[in-house]
Amino acid sequence: MGLLTVPLFDWGPTVDRNVSHYVRPGRNTTLLAPRRHAVDSCRPLLLIVVMSAIRSFQARDAIRQTWGARDALPADVRLHFLVGTTANGSLSDNLRAENEVHGDIVQQDFVDVYSNLTIKSVMMLKWATVNCNPSFILKVDEDMFINVPNLVSYLREDKHASPDLILGCVICNAVVVHDQFSKYYSPRYMYARPRFPMYVSGTGYVLGYRIAERIYRQVLSTPLYHLEDVFLTGMVASRLGVLPTDHAGFSYVKRKLDPCEFLRVVSAHKVSPDELREVWRQMALPDVQERCRAAEPPKPRALSKCKH
Repeated sequence: MGLLTVPLFDWGPTVDRNVSHYVRPGRNTTLLAPRRHAVDSCRPLLLIVVMSAIRSFQARDAIRQTWGARDALPADVRLHFLVGTTANGSLSDNLRAENEVHGDIVQQDFVDVYSNLTIKSVMMLKWATVNCNPSFILKVDEDMFINVPNLVSYLREDKHASPDLILGCVICNAVVVHDQFSKYYSPRYMYARPRFPMYVSGTGYVLGYRIAERIYRQVLSTPLYHLEDVFLTGMVASRLGVLPTDHAGFSYVKRKLDPCEFLRVVSAHKVSPDELREVWRQMALPDVQERCRAAEPPKPRALSKCKH
């Protein structure tokens, strides 16, 4: 079957929005896979899947050298980069060579463009639920910093260990955008209501294994919506009767590049490769723990006005 894509923005009223036609659940759509031993031992507490663009070699290397370094991750955490396909043969060759060296790339058979972000996330769910058996999945963008120890500490607590957990920065009462020139444009034929259901920011969120499987099965029979975080963690999750959990350590805004700030949170957005390396260097300084001891943890967000 040929590669499938929809130009931005052209999820028009006549375009096929049957997710199963793009994801092909009964077929193997993996073009590049991690090293065999990484999959054989893939029964972790946490599987981190970084949603990466094919040409983002520097971003991937920065993550491998900092928060995603193998010697920085707990033994029961795995990290992989997920990409789609490109018509650029040189980029494809470089990607294969990169995976030969690092063995941490998952390439799925879909065209890797912005308008296909929902397909990309569903491909993540397909690969993770078929090839891995984690307790939790963290879906994260490539321009993010993740404090893995802080997240793992939270997930190890029994009270948080629900297999139906959806965790991240909860967004509620978000107004649907009908401006055709907006990045977040939503045509009325795709979603007619004035506000979205509660959802978590797609910059980084955690799914318990059971809800990941349930969302994957549900989307295969649900008309595709192009804003993946709204679709998966809001629309589909609400149909399944599961509401997201807010964690003040997650954020979709850019944080101050301060080691004390990064030590106390779970995620930070819009961090360039150079910024990532620099803040990681500062976090490793001998006196940083003492200097940052007085730093307050993130304050809980006020979500009392959220409408379910």
